[in-house]
Amino acid sequence: MLTLTLGDFLDRIPAELLEDGEHDRSIPLTFDLAPLSESIWRGDTQIPVTDIFQRVPNIFRADVMNLSDDVIRFPWNKVLTLIAETRAGATTTGLTPSGVEMLSLKLMARNLVKATLVAAAPRLRNAAPAGTAKSDKAAPAPTAAASPAKPLALVASETPATPPEVVEPTAHLAPLSASAPGLAQLKAEHKSQLAALAAERDQAVAQIDPLRKELATHLEQLDSERRVSAEVCERLNLLEKGRGEIDPTVETLKAACDAAVARAAEFGVEHDAAISRIGDIMAERDDAIVRAEKLSADADAAVALATELSAQRDATAASVTQLTVERDDAIARAEKLRTDADAAADLPPVAVSAPESERLIVEHERQLAALAAERDQAVAAIDPLRQDLARHLEQAAAERRVAAEVREQLSLLEKAQGEIDRTIEALKAERDAELARAAKFSVERDESVARAEKLGADADAAFALATELTA
Repeated sequence: MLTLTLGDFLDRIPAELLEDGEHDRSIPLTFDLAPLSESIWRGDTQIPVTDIFQRVPNIFRADVMNLSDDVIRFPWNKVLTLIAETRAGATTTGLTPSGVEMLSLKLMARNLVKATLVAAAPRLRNAAPAGTAKSDKAAPAPTAAASPAKPLALVASETPATPPEVVEPTAHLAPLSASAPGLAQLKAEHKSQLAALAAERDQAVAQIDPLRKELATHLEQLDSERRVSAEVCERLNLLEKGRGEIDPTVETLKAACDAAVARAAEFGVEHDAAISRIGDIMAERDDAIVRAEKLSADADAAVALATELSAQRDATAASVTQLTVERDDAIARAEKLRTDADAAADLPPVAVSAPESERLIVEHERQLAALAAERDQAVAAIDPLRQDLARHLEQAAAERRVAAEVREQLSLLEKAQGEIDRTIEALKAERDAELARAAKFSVERDESVARAEKLGADADAAFALATELTA
């Protein structure tokens, strides 16, 4: 496509067709290069105003009814300037190298035909068709010098124009004079004029053949250049098509790489969240271990207290046993004293003095009272010991239950710790797998970018070769 502006055409459009006021001269107008190149080949330098109307209808007056017969001159000077700028390396002209080559070939072909016709025009002016008469008076010799043939190159300052019309040479014939000496003289003059015209005709025919050969040579050269240009254009189209097929692949790979990077970032966030959860679980585990250690210490203290209570119970049981034995001994002594008293009562009275008898009785009663008091004391001491023993036994049972619960909690904590360790290992394995996948995607992206760069370099080299072949 060729991009021009409204300002390139605005001054060429008749003012009576335009709306009043200022118009934006920077409005872009695009034209297809194919019909433009055909116009160049035909030598057509004008375009219909309807083409401009179809692109920017708002600049024309509303009361304009028919524009089909109006034509304006196409700005070929601007086109040649754009071609020269594109060849000089400018990138803002809007023309592609293939478009420049196509326009250049059309212009070269048109210049060739123009140069051939201009070079042949003086020769054709000197030639005269057979069957015409020529006056004896010297006809004015053609003074137009033949223009030199132009080389097969694009001249940036030249605007394509229509080929000059070939002017047929006119025969300067002398009119018949009424005062001619005679018919024989007229026949002689006429015969000499016919001979001169025949000679000029033969000379013109002899000059036309080399021109035809030269034109055929130029046409063959033009056909060869056309074929080379077609091959170059075909190769350029193939290269552009290949690049067009490569670009979506590269874009797809880039999108896949970006998606992989995004997924890796998401996995990184999930990994960080998992690490945070693991930290919370480990903190809870540490708290549970502290509580378990405290419960274990309490259990050890309870076991030690139970052991101490057991020892106290054993000591109390031994004391009870000893008291029981002492009680039994006291009871046995009391029974023996009672038996002795009974036996003494059965014995015949012994002659003792009254004070001695009273003393023995008082002592015996005192011993009996002491034995009874010891018995009562032993019986009174047995019940509290029994109560203490029952209480200690209940406390020991409660502490054993607490120790069993502590051991159960420790078992649960060890099981939870095992699950936490397995979860940590699974998260680590998943993180390593995702990191490996991210590294693999990165390597694939680098390889794809390298392949794309290589293909781009190959395409640039092919384009440079095509440009060189075109030159």
